[in-house]
Amino acid sequence: MNNERTVTLYHGTTPESAALLLERGWEPNKFASGGNCGQPRYLYLSTGYEDALWFAQEKGCEEVLELRDIPLRFLRVDPEDGTYDTVAEEIDNTVNFPGKLVLWKAIGPENFAVAVKPGPQTESPKASFAP
Repeated sequence: MNNERTVTLYHGTTPESAALLLERGWEPNKFASGGNCGQPRYLYLSTGYEDALWFAQEKGCEEVLELRDIPLRFLRVDPEDGTYDTVAEEIDNTVNFPGKLVLWKAIGPENFAVAVKPGPQTESPKASFAP
């Protein structure tokens, strides 16, 4: 049994990019830079749904994907927007800011799902860990 720590994170994007990610997964340098001119070697992720939604809205969209079961070793702290030195610190931060991370290893479409927007009675999802 694999005891590697994994995390669920969020990515705000366009409907077209979401469809491609859901169909093909993601590989470094296979997509052009995103709407925020990020580096194509990274897929930019957040620990918070609302934060990812904000990035989608900056593109005139509301598409948020959930990335599930992502091994921590596939992640780095976002070089532009990250706050902490390590991935674990960025995810576990106690200041209530969403953690900013980048995926730098390829993952398949089975790791992607359309995120469900939290309702008014539910708390916003935050990154969650699997044992």
